[in-house]
Amino acid sequence: MNAPVAKSVPLSAVSPDVWDRVAPGARRSPMSLRLWVDCAARAYGLEGGARALVVGDPAMPRAVMPLMRLPGRIGRFAFAGNEGGGVAVACEDDAAMAALARGVLRFGYPVNLGHVATASGLRRHLENGRPGLAVVVSKRLATPICPVIGLDPSWCDPARHISRSMASSIRRRKRQLKARGALELEFLTPGAHDVAAVLDEALRVEAAGWKRATGTALITDPRQAAFYRAYCHELARRGRLHVTFLRLDGSALAMSIGEIHAGTYWAYKTGFAPDFRRYGPGILMQYHLIRHCAEAGLSRFDFQGRQDAFKRAWTGKAVAATSLRVYPLNPRGMAAMSMDTVSQGVKHARDRLSAAAGNRAAGAPAPAAAKSPP
Repeated sequence: MNAPVAKSVPLSAVSPDVWDRVAPGARRSPMSLRLWVDCAARAYGLEGGARALVVGDPAMPRAVMPLMRLPGRIGRFAFAGNEGGGVAVACEDDAAMAALARGVLRFGYPVNLGHVATASGLRRHLENGRPGLAVVVSKRLATPICPVIGLDPSWCDPARHISRSMASSIRRRKRQLKARGALELEFLTPGAHDVAAVLDEALRVEAAGWKRATGTALITDPRQAAFYRAYCHELARRGRLHVTFLRLDGSALAMSIGEIHAGTYWAYKTGFAPDFRRYGPGILMQYHLIRHCAEAGLSRFDFQGRQDAFKRAWTGKAVAATSLRVYPLNPRGMAAMSMDTVSQGVKHARDRLSAAAGNRAAGAPAPAAAKSPP
């Protein structure tokens, strides 16, 4: 029996309904679905450079991976939808995954696959099948990704699952805010007619906080903002958009934009008003949002992204991940790998200089320089 083969086709070669029926499972991430990919292609102006690696007949594929061509002369591609990491590839079985990995290795263009679960078959097949085809650069992440809570009725009282000190702090800060005015929580499912106004307010809250200073707020990235607006409008039409506000006397102190799909709350964007940082409005909102999801009968709460200290306070369940880049053994691939090596060296040097400057400012000795890996 011949081994399955992956081929590159336009996105339009696979219908959205067929695309969304490919595995994995009922809880597959919304970022694996066609709606996410189509909105991203339009918002980033990359529709002409979007491809799908398909194993089998596009009318009945065994595996499918969306690849988006990125701006630049070299012609890089990225695994669309996996910007935050941890997105499972739509694939029926391990044989199809092996074929998909061979397709990536033979694709002929540099591909950034993002952060992939270390235990995934994709990583295993790429690393085992690379000789003579491409260079696969993999780097294990120090911090796990995709922290999740498995919700059950006990989460209707989140205090049962967090430390006593954290629960006490939340109660104290809630009392302090109530002493300042009328405290209110809003759990909204905006429709198509009011989604624009709800998003405007939510993005104003995000822009007021630390994310704007670090350049990660949507307001600082017009294309990303255009994507989220387009995607949230589509979610609103489907009844899947969920927006939470914590308000004091009507003014929003914190917000969360998410999606409810397949029994899971998927968190996309959060933010809080920096003037109220001492009251922990983001933590207070999160507490009640998790409780709200449990009371609604959802089975999971997916924080997404990396498991930072804030998320670790809620759950220890996360996924070990590895970043994967594939460079074909051709002039295009070698040029991309050289550019990335230089870029990483510059980044490491800047990080060392920044750390040294911070230590000097604090009166501590600068750390010894460390060689960066090749």
